This record gives sequence, structure tokens and C-alpha cells, in this order.
Amino acid sequence: MSVKLEPTVPISEFAAELPRLSSGHLCALLLMAFWNHKTTVFTVEYLAEHCRFKSEAVRRELTALVDRGLIEVFTDGPNLVVEVKYKNWASLPDYKGDKA
Repeated sequence: MSVKLEPTVPISEFAAELPRLSSGHLCALLLMAFWNHKTTVFTVEYLAEHCRFKSEAVRRELTALVDRGLIEVFTDGPNLVVEVKYKNWASLPDYKGDKA
């Protein structure tokens, strides 16, 4: 389930930040699913099917995105209300992962 809202971020701004903030394929797919929305309502199952990943992987990645400050997630019954924090993205550090 998804609710279509008005665009909030031009694709050029989104595309400029995505490569440096993405932690990999699933992260990029989730952020692209959220692009064009300020707040979006999804279920984990929908996101897993949409991104072609297992639900557990989606839950893990959503937690990582929240921890890194890219999104906020609120629960509404079985739904997740995802608020993308685009205004903060420019000030966030590049994703480094576990590289030594």
C-alpha cells in the first residue's frame, strides 16, 4: 500500500546525494521508493516485494536509515509511515560502512 503525495525534492538534488549516502543496493532501492514524497505510508511486505528483498533485510535497512538520520519511521498498525529527512541530507557524513 502506498499513498501518492506531491513531489518534495527535485530529482537532481536527490540524485546528487544518493550515491554518497547509499549503503548499497537495498538502501538505494528503498530511498528511490521514498523519493518524490515527504511522508509515505508502506508496509514492510510491500517494500520487500517492491525491492525484491526479504522482509527481515528491509527491516534491518530501515533501522539503519533511521540511525543514520536519512528517514524517520512511525508505526500506524501494520503500516510504516516514513518521513524522509531530505533537508538534513547535505549535512550528513558520507556512508563509509565497515571499510578499514
